[in-house]
Amino acid sequence: MFSSNNQSQAAEVAPTFTAVSSGENFTCGMTSIGDVYCWGDKSYLQLGTSAVDYNSTPNKVYQVTNAVEIAAGRDFACARISDGSVACWGRGDLGQTGDGYLSTENRIFATRVHGVTTATGIKKVVDTVARKTKRDCGCKRRKDKLNKMFPYGEK
Repeated sequence: MFSSNNQSQAAEVAPTFTAVSSGENFTCGMTSIGDVYCWGDKSYLQLGTSAVDYNSTPNKVYQVTNAVEIAAGRDFACARISDGSVACWGRGDLGQTGDGYLSTENRIFATRVHGVTTATGIKKVVDTVARKTKRDCGCKRRKDKLNKMFPYGEK
């Protein structure tokens, strides 16, 4: 099932995730050994893979190992690495990936956030970026849609 080209590879057996984080139309999961897998929409390269426009199964994110925490923004994701650094991938037009460039370039490869060497948590950082860029994770929209589909307390 695994190819020998440079494509990211779908997991042959579904990995067991110790953490999961969702952005808008995509989700990432982290395993106990620090590998990160993403699936869903890939419009802004937020899956960290070179696969097709969307993946319905988890694919391993390029260049992310030894992750200890993950967080997804609207169209980007980040992983805190065991050495204290942070790597991000996906949409980068407003500096979301932290690589020091404000451009329209999306990042397929996880890039280290400049100047971060002792991170202790990233969820707050992702939430701050979402607030500052006025691009939330899409969580409220998903919550509203789910509440319409499965109304709580109504019969």
